[in-house]
Amino acid sequence: MTVGDITGIASLVLVLVAIWKGWFEGKNLQKTGENLSAELMSKYQEMVDSSLDRSLKLSSRLAELETSDRQKTAEIQDLKEKDRQKDLKIQDLEQQLIDWKDWAERLVAQVESLGVVPEEFISRSTHIGGSNERREVSQRKARRAAKK
Repeated sequence: MTVGDITGIASLVLVLVAIWKGWFEGKNLQKTGENLSAELMSKYQEMVDSSLDRSLKLSSRLAELETSDRQKTAEIQDLKEKDRQKDLKIQDLEQQLIDWKDWAERLVAQVESLGVVPEEFISRSTHIGGSNERREVSQRKARRAAKK
């Protein structure tokens, strides 16, 4: 055996060892890759599942808020309508009050034209304006007294 033969055999052994090592490491890498792939897929699936759960919760909450918003909007519309009806009623009552005052003034003038002093109007109102009406009655009373 010559040095060339030993070198050739050593080279062949090294090549076989390198091939065996490459094949073995390839298998290990493949197993590691499969393990990493499985682990990554598991993590990915967990992320997708948690995202879906959060999405469902958010969708549910959004639906609740939309329902609540529709209810509040309907309540606001109802309150606006009630407010409008009350405004109309107040306007009607104010007009009736003006009509009654006009009629009372005409009636007082008729009674006074017959020479009779009408009974003094006494307001039972405790709201704003009650004192103004008393002042008006006092002024009318003074005018009647001045006419006599």
